[in-house]
Amino acid sequence: KKKKEMKTALTCLVGFLLWSSPSLAIDEKTVDSEIDQVTVYFNGAQIIRKAKYSIKPGISKVVLEGISPKIDPKSLQVKASGKAIIIDSKYLVEYPKPDEKLLDGLPAQILQQIHLLQDSIRDLGFVQRSVNEEMALYHSTKNILANSGALKGQGKANDSIQLLQAAVEYYLKKTNEINNELLKLDKKKHALSEQEQGMRRRLQDLKNFQNNPSNQIKKKGPVHKIVVTFSCEVAVYGNIELSYLVRGAGWVPLYDLRE
Repeated sequence: KKKKEMKTALTCLVGFLLWSSPSLAIDEKTVDSEIDQVTVYFNGAQIIRKAKYSIKPGISKVVLEGISPKIDPKSLQVKASGKAIIIDSKYLVEYPKPDEKLLDGLPAQILQQIHLLQDSIRDLGFVQRSVNEEMALYHSTKNILANSGALKGQGKANDSIQLLQAAVEYYLKKTNEINNELLKLDKKKHALSEQEQGMRRRLQDLKNFQNNPSNQIKKKGPVHKIVVTFSCEVAVYGNIELSYLVRGAGWVPLYDLRE
């Protein structure tokens, strides 16, 4: 009795320290467990589940998942080997965080990127069209200058060396200006083309992601688990044994009749 009272007092003291010191670091680890024994009754069953654990000095929580949702939490019993004190054990249900907004089974962010890329490619097409039209205008201007009558010795320029010289100088000046502008536009056109190709590759990747069934996000259900809290002064390795009752279990006899 005295030993039980001391254990109860120690549990209360550790619990008070945890409550009064929220900054105290608690190590939490999820371990694999498996069912070791099952005893089936008429309207339920007793489950013995075992797992291995390792904890650091201090306060640690060991989480065992895969627990039946039909567990009777009041029937839970926990045993553990190793020089560690079990402070607490409880059954918890962890509900998944709400998934990001989905559209057609895909994250809204993916579909939003697809729509934005499609809009950007369309707008880029208008810019490319404007560049092509501007380049065509400069080419037309060059043709007009090259076919000018003043340069071909027609009109008044044919009667005046000064007029012909002025016409040639004007032609060279304007042609040089046009060529510089065409060079700038050609570079811009090339950059726009590379930008468009990159957008289309990204768009195709997103569409491939969209069309892949494995990328459809599946809704996660609640996680049923048991959390065991330990306290130890040194690192501990050991085994955990859980015993609990579940509702709704039963058995059906199977006969093998032979002559």
